[in-house]
Parts: sequence; C-alpha cells; structure tokens
Amino acid sequence: MKELPFQIERFLVKQLACGRAPAAIAEDVQAQFLRTVEADQVRAYDPDADGSALHSDLRELYRRTRFDVLGEDEQAGKPARS
Repeated sequence: MKELPFQIERFLVKQLACGRAPAAIAEDVQAQFLRTVEADQVRAYDPDADGSALHSDLRELYRRTRFDVLGEDEQAGKPARS
C-alpha cells in the first residue's frame, strides 16, 4: 500500500466509518489535501477489508467513530442504543 501521511489516513478511516463511498472520499482528499488517491487505496483502510494491514490506532479510531456516529457497540459492532 502506498504510504500516506497519518493525517490523511485518519481522514480516510473516519470517512469510511461514517459509511461514505470510497470514490467520494478520494475526491475529498484531492480537494482538502491536494493529494491524489484512488478508491481502491481508500478501501484498503477499511478494517473489514483487511484489518491486519491497518495500524491498531486506526482500527480503534474506526470503532470509536462507528460508536459516536452510528451508536454501534464498540466491541460487537452492533447498535448499543435502543
């Protein structure tokens, strides 16, 4: 996987956690960071795709974001709120 600055990696993971499409996230990276990324590269940051390739801090960020945005239980990935 092509190296990206950690700030961009964090952005990718948070956007994926919110359910945004990889192509749209790639466009946002171009606009906000003036850095070209492909949708396939964005998908590589999805913990569900291959969690072993993702830094543990980024996996934790993904879980926390899912909890904050969707109310998913951080451990089980299921809704925590009724």
